[in-house]
Amino acid sequence: MACIARILVLCCAVLVLGIASAEARRVALVIGNAAYKTGPLANPVSDATAVAEALNRQLKFDKVILKRNLTFDGFRAALIEMAGEAAGAELGLVYFAGHGIEAGGRNFLIPVDATVKTASALDVETIPLDTVLSQLSGVKRLKLVILDACRNNPYVLPGAKRSVGRGLARIEPEDNTLVVYAAKDGTTADDGVGRRHSPFTEALLKHIATPGLEINLLFRRVRDDVIKATSHEAQPQQPHVYASLGGQELFLSPPAVWAPAVQPSLVAPSPPPPASDAERAWAAAKDSTSIAVLEAFRRQYGASNAFYDRLAQARLEELKKQAALATPPAAKPPLPEIGPAVSPPLPKAAPKEPDAGAPTKALSAEMKCCVDFTIRLDANVGARKKPRSEIVRECEFIFKTYPQHAWQYRDPKICAGGGPLESILNR
Repeated sequence: MACIARILVLCCAVLVLGIASAEARRVALVIGNAAYKTGPLANPVSDATAVAEALNRQLKFDKVILKRNLTFDGFRAALIEMAGEAAGAELGLVYFAGHGIEAGGRNFLIPVDATVKTASALDVETIPLDTVLSQLSGVKRLKLVILDACRNNPYVLPGAKRSVGRGLARIEPEDNTLVVYAAKDGTTADDGVGRRHSPFTEALLKHIATPGLEINLLFRRVRDDVIKATSHEAQPQQPHVYASLGGQELFLSPPAVWAPAVQPSLVAPSPPPPASDAERAWAAAKDSTSIAVLEAFRRQYGASNAFYDRLAQARLEELKKQAALATPPAAKPPLPEIGPAVSPPLPKAAPKEPDAGAPTKALSAEMKCCVDFTIRLDANVGARKKPRSEIVRECEFIFKTYPQHAWQYRDPKICAGGGPLESILNR
């Protein structure tokens, strides 16, 4: 029975022709152009960043190339990079948010440095949609192009010999290709000023990672949400899909495969989904305590992986705070050691001399030794001659404050004079 159950599971897996199988390679180029010289836009960069994050984090694409505010040269370089990644892939996806234009029945995507003052400038300043599609020729199963373009077209081409239409022109794709317009041919798309995303991209983000949602049904739901979101306008925005697909069901997020209950010991565990380069790099770098390692990760993967870039940035800030807290305060200088030959500081008040008739206080042997030694020491170094009563108070202060030094004044060599300490001082 366990063998039959395993065969049924394999058959169901073969019948569900999802694009996200373990062996399939899925790659995407995501572009957001907003900083136009003519007609700057508000949301394309945030739209593209959110779409790239969904493809990378939720749908686990193998490679997501995120580009922002591409010039003409940058646009061409990004397409060349995508063509290399798409060769042999099961799914190749291109998402573009920005300005697009149609002229003479052809569609063009506009780089941020284009001025497009004449219709003839389209051929040398913009990127034809045909060029974008041709870069996906190496994809095996599904070529998917999503255009959230034609946002309030600001380009006026006086004297053009070819007609310049409103919005993009209708296309007839071939060879397992699906092209999605945020607004159907001949109309413009809303940029979503005052909102985080355009109406189309907001609806796309809502449905793109829904498990088991076949790709045609996915974009029909996106269409319904966009029409509802723009219903207050005189002409609500209506997305449209142009496709040439076979009879197989296609999924960006395939449905879960049902399997009957069998003995766990007889069923081999399913392999984990393949990790992207950024995921593998982050797994190795996330626990690092090296700021240099995390900065290198951001340089390598930050531009195309906003999710991991934010994680790395947060980890860097945490390490920098820890380093600041771990820095020890400046050490205080140690107190100088006080030896027997150094007299401690005396109180600032001037001592009073005893009366001539007052009886002399009896001194201990150690005290007498200290007094005699101090008198000889002062004479040796040329210090001023102090009254004996002042010297007695100095010795009392030493014995009281530093009792550990009192033993030195029991040494007969010191007390008798001419001992080792005096020999050193007399050199």
